[in-house]
Amino acid sequence: MVFHVTYYWLGRLKFKKSNAPLRSIESFPLVTIIVPVKNEPLDVITRHLKSIVEQGYPKDKIEVIIVSDDEEEYFRRIMRHVRSFSRESGLMVRVFRRERAAGFKAGALNYALQRSRGKYVVVFDVDAVPEPDYLEKVVSFMETNNDVAGLAVRWMPLNTNSSPVSEIQAVSLSFLTSIFFDGRSRTNSPMIIPGCGCVFPRSVLLEIGGWNEKCLAEDVELSIRLLLNGRRIAYLSDARVWIENPETYEVFKKQQARWIYGTTQVLLSYLSKIIGSKMPLTWKLYLILYLLQYHVLLANFAFAVLALMSILARMDLLLSSIYFSPILLTLSMLQAFSYYNTARNLGFNPFKSIIIMGRCTAMAAVLAPIVLLQNVKILVKWREKWYITPKGSLARKVRGRS
Repeated sequence: MVFHVTYYWLGRLKFKKSNAPLRSIESFPLVTIIVPVKNEPLDVITRHLKSIVEQGYPKDKIEVIIVSDDEEEYFRRIMRHVRSFSRESGLMVRVFRRERAAGFKAGALNYALQRSRGKYVVVFDVDAVPEPDYLEKVVSFMETNNDVAGLAVRWMPLNTNSSPVSEIQAVSLSFLTSIFFDGRSRTNSPMIIPGCGCVFPRSVLLEIGGWNEKCLAEDVELSIRLLLNGRRIAYLSDARVWIENPETYEVFKKQQARWIYGTTQVLLSYLSKIIGSKMPLTWKLYLILYLLQYHVLLANFAFAVLALMSILARMDLLLSSIYFSPILLTLSMLQAFSYYNTARNLGFNPFKSIIIMGRCTAMAAVLAPIVLLQNVKILVKWREKWYITPKGSLARKVRGRS
């Protein structure tokens, strides 16, 4: 909580003056946009491609590669649809189907990387809607900062008002963006690149061997690998990408389960390497805390179990923690107010902001058993399945059945 509250308010202070002015681009390098898809509605694919067409960047300098892991029949539908769109819009789109969908999203990204031609590689999830000057901003930044090996951008909630769950997720997304990106950029802390809207020099990706196909959190793993190799990861808050959030609790739970599993994979694989690296001590501590972010929820779960046991045993098992109660209460109030402030900044009225603040706390609390389960799965080497988050019209159908 100390970490969250401190970085949140540092991020809020930094929000308006986060980046220096970008210089104009004298020559536009070719940019490859990679979009992995599986069971994605055609309306979502179209929406994303339209957002690329609307970019101020020259269309002849944009190469879109769609990698499909769909069944052949649906792939053909995608192919016909995309080819028609490409002819009408003039956007260069190449569509591939992998015969064997190995390596989950990382495998699809590596497949596209080997077929890419751009100087820079941009990774988008198909639900992403970048702002019209997104490419100009990120390419200008990369051209100006030749030492940057990876660039993170600002995520914005696209479907805030679709459901109570999407409202909660919109607030959580904005809250965590202030912590993990705005706050950290102000303190020159190490960055972890989120897997959508990120930008890399193609040469860097080829040099380090692309994405790890054995890890479910391929974005986190790649970030740690870059940092351990002394590469710089930057954040451009002025470049924004709108993304869809889960609209039902069941979808939220499955998405978080995958992220928890993947982050724990990275923690177990890289903990000793982080500790033994030449990075500053503060960076090591930050990265370890970042990888442990879900495991903190287990402490809350333990307190709840101890409270229940105290009732059953008629003995106060939490008595020793009473001395820390004022500190915990103060931190809890500060974090709650941070959530409230985030909700207000998203346009919710005071009453609704308080309601959402409570819902955010409840949603975080119910993740604790999932964290425990995912850790057990990893310890017994139980492989996690990749669950595709429903988007667009498919998300609305799923919400309607809930």
